[in-house]
Amino acid sequence: RPRPWSMKEITRFILFIGPCSSIFDYTTYLLMLAVFGVWSGWWGGDAAARGHFESLFQTGWFVESLLTQTLIEAGSLDQAPLKAIGPWFDRDKAEQYRQSRKWKIVEEPGRGYRRAVPSLPPIKIFEMDAIKSLVDTGNIVIAAGGGGIPVKYSPQGALEGIEAVIDTEQVACMVAQEVNANILMMIVDRDDKFIRTGLVMDRPNVISLEKLDEILEQETIHSSTVQSSLRSASEFLHSGGEQVMISSLAKLPGNLANKSGLRIGSPRPSIELFGVNA
Repeated sequence: RPRPWSMKEITRFILFIGPCSSIFDYTTYLLMLAVFGVWSGWWGGDAAARGHFESLFQTGWFVESLLTQTLIEAGSLDQAPLKAIGPWFDRDKAEQYRQSRKWKIVEEPGRGYRRAVPSLPPIKIFEMDAIKSLVDTGNIVIAAGGGGIPVKYSPQGALEGIEAVIDTEQVACMVAQEVNANILMMIVDRDDKFIRTGLVMDRPNVISLEKLDEILEQETIHSSTVQSSLRSASEFLHSGGEQVMISSLAKLPGNLANKSGLRIGSPRPSIELFGVNA
């Protein structure tokens, strides 16, 4: 419930958090200077090495993490598709939670029971202006993790949280479009679902946007994960993006070195993303 402002509590918070935050910042700054040898030059006098470690220092220092709220299309929650989340339970525990916590429970054959929450499409990221400003000033921004915090408008017009999941691929596409990204990289847990749909991932595989749209029109993809990723890739490319890279985390080094992974769109984007040896 809303609570009245207490200047005493706010003053106490400022007096405690302010110094702690400054101490943390100074400690981190000095530690990074020492680790990357910007002062000591422990890596030697090589100019290329100096530039490399100075670049690492700047990258580490200008990483910004931002909590984001994502407005979702709530509509009728009872009719929204469900997505299983969290751990698996046996039948008795699942039934206990269904009654005591009013959870919706779905069964996954052979594995048990899991909680299910509405899976809703995103409409807007409220902190998008802050994200764009940070990117424009040269920061590396970590934002919209897990799709962001799902929120909706209450009948009174205020924002309130909602227990739901958001399509992370759609949110990633929204962010990429807003910051005018050339390349969108999607890191998936497993690539076997893509392989089963006929999309090669264990060697370099580049397909055109036209081919992607043809695959989506055939409606032969049964995996919701694969379908969501490909539809978001199509939307990003149709909005002016140049390339979408899809890879599992385990095979990411090979993807960055052009030795594996799926790439959609231009085979030669206007920027060279990485030069990584795998």
